[in-house]
Amino acid sequence: MPGDQGGGQNGSILVLSAMPESATKVELLDAGADDYLSKPFSIDEFLARVRALLRRPNRIEGEILTYDDLVLNIKAHTVFRAKKEIHLTPKEFMLLEYLLRNKGAVLPRSLILEHVWNMDTDPFSNTIESHILSLRRKIDRDGKRDVIHTVPGVGYKIG
Repeated sequence: MPGDQGGGQNGSILVLSAMPESATKVELLDAGADDYLSKPFSIDEFLARVRALLRRPNRIEGEILTYDDLVLNIKAHTVFRAKKEIHLTPKEFMLLEYLLRNKGAVLPRSLILEHVWNMDTDPFSNTIESHILSLRRKIDRDGKRDVIHTVPGVGYKIG
């Protein structure tokens, strides 16, 4: 988590609010919240969201994740490729981190949605594809898709 002082305490942030406006949700999620739940809500939905957050791996398992000459530093929240810094949005950073933590594994859309987005995300939207495209534009060299690979009909992988 940003601001973690190394005490080994990782956690998720579930915002409970009476403000159902989309702009508020987007602002809080972009600021680091993992999920957002508007009042009124059922206890069953609340518990399901907590269970979903608990299924996610701890964010800070290792400080540095690498693939080839791509380096993601979790605590510094930086990404470098061939020693050149790449600026990512918070969601792009989370997506790249999740892909790097699962290097070599093909990750289906459903897992990516569960671990990088929240339960309110429309599973039929193209948000994953647009974020993958944006990441590729920022991290691939010489126009080659050499980091993030699409496995048609299955999902995405690194490595």
